[in-house]
Parts: sequence; C-alpha cells; structure tokens
Amino acid sequence: IIAKRDSIFFNRGDSFYGRLTVPADSLFFGAYGVGNKPVITGFQNIAMKSAGRNIWIGTINDSHLNMVLIDGVIGHKARYPNSGYLIFTSYSERNQITGNLSGTPNYAGAEVVVRDAHYIIDVSEITSQSGGTLNLSPLLTYIPQYGGNGYFIQNTNQVLDTVGEWVHSGTTLTVYALTAPKVQVATIDTLAYLNHRKYVTFEGLGFQGSNFSAIVINASNYITVKSCSLNNNGSFAVYGLSSTYTTITNDSIQNSLANGITLGISLSAILPCPHTNISKNYINKSGAIQGMGLYYFDKALGINVYGDTSNVIGNEIDSSGYIGIMFHGKNSFIYHNYVNTFCLNTDDGGG
Repeated sequence: IIAKRDSIFFNRGDSFYGRLTVPADSLFFGAYGVGNKPVITGFQNIAMKSAGRNIWIGTINDSHLNMVLIDGVIGHKARYPNSGYLIFTSYSERNQITGNLSGTPNYAGAEVVVRDAHYIIDVSEITSQSGGTLNLSPLLTYIPQYGGNGYFIQNTNQVLDTVGEWVHSGTTLTVYALTAPKVQVATIDTLAYLNHRKYVTFEGLGFQGSNFSAIVINASNYITVKSCSLNNNGSFAVYGLSSTYTTITNDSIQNSLANGITLGISLSAILPCPHTNISKNYINKSGAIQGMGLYYFDKALGINVYGDTSNVIGNEIDSSGYIGIMFHGKNSFIYHNYVNTFCLNTDDGGG
C-alpha cells in the first residue's frame, strides 16, 4: 500500500500499461536501473484483418479515440480533400455551411473541420446534408463570415484512401495500408491523475498513449514533472486547473494533438494556476495535425498558462499549429525561450 512520503521506482527499460494512481500526498515517482526511461503507456496493439483493397479492420472497446499509431507513426483521420480545403459559399449562423458538394455521397454522421476564422479550426459533426448544405452540431466558435477559409470532411469510410489514414466508428477501427499494419491505439484517457494532492513529483519517467492528457493536475499544489518524456498524446501532455506552484522542467514533450502544456483554462471556465514554473522543456509538434485535438479551446499551442506570478523560461518550442507560448496573468516572467515555426495551420498568431 502506497502511503504518504513513499518513493515508487519503475525499472528502466520496462513498459507499464495502465493509469498511474496517486493515492496520497508527498510522493515521489522515479526510475531505477539502467537503460531507457520506464514508460507508462495507454497504447494497446490491435489485431487487424484485411477487408481487401488496402482496407484493414480491427475491433476496439473505446467509444472515443484520438490517438492511433500505424507502423509507429501517428495516423490521422481519413479526410476529403486529402490536403487543403473545400470552399463554402454561404452560411447560416454557426450551425450551417453550404459549398459545392453534390450531396452524393452523403456525409451525414461524418465530422467536418471548419476554419471559421483565421485563428480558429473547429471540428463538428454533420447531422444532415442536403445537396451542398451541411447542418452541424455542436455550433462553430464563430459565424464563418469572419475570415472563413473553407472546410474538409473527415472520419468516414467514404474518404478513406491514403496510407496512414484511419476511421473510428463505434467499436470498429478501419485503417488504410498497403501491407498488414502494426496498429496501436490509446485506450486510457489520462495516464496520471492528481486531484487535491500536494508535494508529488514525477521524475525520469516516460508517458505515452493517452486519449486526453498524459498528466492531469486538478486543485493540487506543489506538483513537479521533471526530466520526463511525454509523447504521442491525444490532446495534452500536461493539463491543469486550479493548482498552484506547478513545476514542469527539463521535459521532452512531443506530438500532443491539441496543446503541449495547458494550465488554468477548461472548455467552460478559466480556473487559474498561479505561481507556475515552466522551464527548460523541449516541446515539439503541438496541434500540428488539423482537426485532431479532442478538445478545441485555445488549441494548437506549445504552452498555454493562465495564472499570476508565473515563469516561462528557457524553453524550446518547435512546430506549433498556432502559437508557441500564450500566457495570461500579472507579474509573470517570459524570457529566454526559443520559438521556431508557429502558425502551421492558422494565422493571426505569433511565437
């Protein structure tokens, strides 16, 4: 039984499937031995069967899915067109767009990705289609007249035609591959969850394969994530709300499909995380794949922090879909950061 002030060590070179529970305060989670970081993973291998014509089908148990590795590479939802956007010619409020689709095939039930403003890419579901008119739910962030830049269809077998694409519907995963693919899917939403905890440290560990976030910090104080690798996560590497004195330092964070680090904001409210220290991290490819973040608020950012008296110092942020560093709050220090390549998929942003 894990108790307050315990230290828990994982053997280097090993992989551990499941969610890491944090049952007490003042805990240390680290590594022992030699070799690569021990990995806490949510990935499971999926057996795929050929359905002909480069289509492979497998069965999964999750009702939602956002992180799929195909032969070790992040796959993306099947889309039409395969690159660029279709153009919508008219709109009705935030729940309807009309373009030059014929109505055949009918895309009802598929997702639509809409760039309804220069800096917003929304994902919605097509509830019905009549000719070129698509009815959408949930509502778009803005009425598309404000700087709209088109749309594309995704996550339907009707558009599955390119290596590396996948479609998820119910318990069925469909993949396009030329030969039998090795497919791994994220089956756990959060790999480590802290709720009303204090003085907990993760050091020298690897986290990969969450559908939502590798680490979630809620209403907790003095949490440290140090010298860890947090890769291939469905939305965030670290996500926190209403927490103070969070330290995220010397970590490698890659391939987060929404944001690398988000602290202090949820889908519905700002719940600040003051006295945060984010330093000396390498953050690469945050929100770099259009239409793939499960949660769509303030997305495609390397670092996004809401909270007074915070420090963001000495980080390297590369290849962000929107902004490298976004911060909100008083008496904060943001300096000596290197930001390279931002606004990959949107504009009206900056480093």
